[in-house]
Amino acid sequence: MLRKANEKTVSEITKELQAVQKEEVDESTSVLGKNLTSFEKFVLKSPLFLKKLFLVLFRRNGLIKKKHFGTIGVTAIGMKGKITGGAIPMGASTSILVVVGGITKKPGVTNDEIAIREYLHLTITADHDIIDGGPLARFVERLTELIENVYGIHDNSDM
Repeated sequence: MLRKANEKTVSEITKELQAVQKEEVDESTSVLGKNLTSFEKFVLKSPLFLKKLFLVLFRRNGLIKKKHFGTIGVTAIGMKGKITGGAIPMGASTSILVVVGGITKKPGVTNDEIAIREYLHLTITADHDIIDGGPLARFVERLTELIENVYGIHDNSDM
């Protein structure tokens, strides 16, 4: 699980993710390459009705939800094709879920001229019990601005 990503550079996050990708995965590290706590092992081995009960309890307490599930979940569904994206969260375990879709080419306006551009498809879902629509809209607007301006990606030679 990636923690305090807001305090790290893109290079630091990339290195941390690459290190996790190289880790050996077995039964004790099957969730995000980390050692599971006794409680987490218990929950994973519990019958479905108990798992559902734990999820209901976790969803009601933001601090517990953050500790065990994190703040933002990211998944990629477009890495093997041109899937544009989309997700229907069914009681998501995180407050925000970002679904990275594929990249497609479409006509778009660049410098007052129509040109073919590449578009990255992102879907963002949010738990409205925790996040109000106004701050979420400002977050999405700012995230879009940062992505479009390639914020934080200066030099990839140190990755």
